[in-house]
Amino acid sequence: MAKPQPPKKKQPVKKQTNFYQYANWLLLALALICYLPVLNLDLTQLDDTVFINDKHDFVSSFSNIPKAFVQGAFNEKDIYYRPFLLVYFILLNPLTSKTSIVAYHFGSLFFHVLNVFLLYKLLFRLTGKKNHSFWLSAFFCVHPALTMAVAWIPGINDLLLTTFALGYFLSLLRIAEGGPWKYIAQNVLFLLLALFTKESAAFLPLGGVLLLWYRGHLESTLKKFLAYIPLTIAAWALWFFARKYVLPENTPALINTEMLSLLFHRATGLIQYFGKCILPFNLVVFPTIEGTNILWGIAAMALVAILLVQNKERNIKNIFIGLGWFLIFLLPIFFVPKNINDQLFEHRLYLPMFGILLLLRETVLFTSSIKISTRQAISVGVVAACIVNIHYYTPNFADTFSFWNNAVAASPENSYANKMLGIKLAENKREAEAVPYIQKAYELDSNEMYTRLFLARLIFMPKQNWDSARYYLEREALLNPKFSDTYADLAQVCVAQKDLPAAEKNIRKFLEFKPDDQFYNNNLVLLYRDQGKYSEALAHADTMKARGLEVNAGLYKMLQDSSHHTPSNNE
Repeated sequence: MAKPQPPKKKQPVKKQTNFYQYANWLLLALALICYLPVLNLDLTQLDDTVFINDKHDFVSSFSNIPKAFVQGAFNEKDIYYRPFLLVYFILLNPLTSKTSIVAYHFGSLFFHVLNVFLLYKLLFRLTGKKNHSFWLSAFFCVHPALTMAVAWIPGINDLLLTTFALGYFLSLLRIAEGGPWKYIAQNVLFLLLALFTKESAAFLPLGGVLLLWYRGHLESTLKKFLAYIPLTIAAWALWFFARKYVLPENTPALINTEMLSLLFHRATGLIQYFGKCILPFNLVVFPTIEGTNILWGIAAMALVAILLVQNKERNIKNIFIGLGWFLIFLLPIFFVPKNINDQLFEHRLYLPMFGILLLLRETVLFTSSIKISTRQAISVGVVAACIVNIHYYTPNFADTFSFWNNAVAASPENSYANKMLGIKLAENKREAEAVPYIQKAYELDSNEMYTRLFLARLIFMPKQNWDSARYYLEREALLNPKFSDTYADLAQVCVAQKDLPAAEKNIRKFLEFKPDDQFYNNNLVLLYRDQGKYSEALAHADTMKARGLEVNAGLYKMLQDSSHHTPSNNE
């Protein structure tokens, strides 16, 4: 009889590593690989200097935080009502200095990473698939069209909006699943934070409806929202009336003739935006509809259509939800007046990009007909190409000249871009280089602000062609009556023409804007003296002393003596 064999030992099965358990670490690594260089970027002088330099006194004091809620983003009365953007600059101001703005760039990088984490969490809640959620989040993380939102300091507005929006949507799903009242409180809080960050947050409830529809909660949870909906309406109404308080009196109606006349023009912009989302190869820092090739958008639409058709398991409802999301959060481009902003800025794609991700998930790339290894290989290739693209594109935000050189190269027929490059060259003592850009800006649009001022300053005043200089400066003052430098230059021209009454008038106008300017206060005293207006000169000298400004002692004594012996011109 054969001897029984001892049972064979089971070989331990090597457990396959699931790298998705490290999803957040991998996403963090991707974000740092792409955007760590932004910490070295300087100012572009497109809006960033408004918040950092022009509003320095305002953002330097925590006591101004309440005031941020009763004024516009750029002016006291403004169509842009973004209190939390101002609060953000107030909070970070102590971490910055005249020579370092790293804190602002670090803030942008931090919120981009946070948004990628939150997006991954939301996608997983919606799809239940870690692999889909990871690769879609990775695509968002490294998407070149979102570079402007991270590399350009004012792009923080879209980063903050998306942080609050994602918090809003995650808490909304919790409410739909029967979560406790704390999620309702969180949801309303996130809605308020988003509304007071950027106007497009007004569409968040519509985005919420789309998400509930996507998740299948829409019909089954309507009753749960009966108590919640009034809170949402109250939050929306609070923002609406707070914003209404800071709107200028002459603000046109939301739907107006200009908006309707630009409808088709800006609808073209939607196609171009779609192209940048799918084929991000035509990126520029200062894009315009006229300067952007629509063929990229058409090619992108064709490509996505092919990928959708090839997916036999596609969900038509989800396709509509993805497209609806993309369109809803780009709707604000139709309401911005052309004279305020007619650019196709890429930072606006930050929140709408989520709709593109939902759309891509319905393509053949995310079906069982594609092997996991094949999908991963394609995804790695796309992510790598995006990283290279970002590193190629980011240096355009490095400083003022990099930014505006790229703007002019991409949109040579844009008057604003030419003007800005010309002005920045002039401010850096490169007047000869500046002149052609200022001239071109004026030729493209004779109403472009500041072009007349710089034509006078760069061409006619150096040649002592005072008549031409005065002609352009006076028309600049008519076009832009609130810019003090125009009156200063006009005063200089009038003195050269020996028209002292006109010089006096322009200096007085200048001092309405800058009453404590030492140089022009002195000049006004001298102009009064040179016209024999000794009493007026002495009175203004006394006003200067009262303001804490210096007055030449010898001049003051001479004015005292002269005013006692010479009657005022008004007598």
